[in-house]
Amino acid sequence: MRALLLASAVLLSACAPSAGPTPSAGGTPAVSASPAEQVVQVQLEAYNRRDLEGFLATYSPEIRIYLHPDRLLMSGLDQMRKEYGEAFSANPNGRAAITSRMVQGNYVIDHEHVTGQADGREIRAVAIYEVSDGKIRNVWFID
Repeated sequence: MRALLLASAVLLSACAPSAGPTPSAGGTPAVSASPAEQVVQVQLEAYNRRDLEGFLATYSPEIRIYLHPDRLLMSGLDQMRKEYGEAFSANPNGRAAITSRMVQGNYVIDHEHVTGQADGREIRAVAIYEVSDGKIRNVWFID
């Protein structure tokens, strides 16, 4: 149950709208975000708006969500719609900040800090997003 709550809270999370380009490792602004980073950012912003359909539109129909390394938590958009629809309703003030982000090819690795849960919990976790054909295909959470 804890794993499902973590996955729901973290996957539902989003960062505040970006103030500009993502800084590179050297601290200077990157020229532009990669396609993988762009889709993950759109997903996160949809979460902050509580836009379930916009959130789901960033995911592949074959989406698989795992607790790292291989414990399957969710699969498919129908299950996501049910789980996240309930979570959006139960946590209308849920928000997250990305405290750090790394991008390597089609992988985006975010350290997320989720706040605004109805029970007052704050969650910190790492999410690894794999993007394929412009959609998030796999997600692994490390708590």
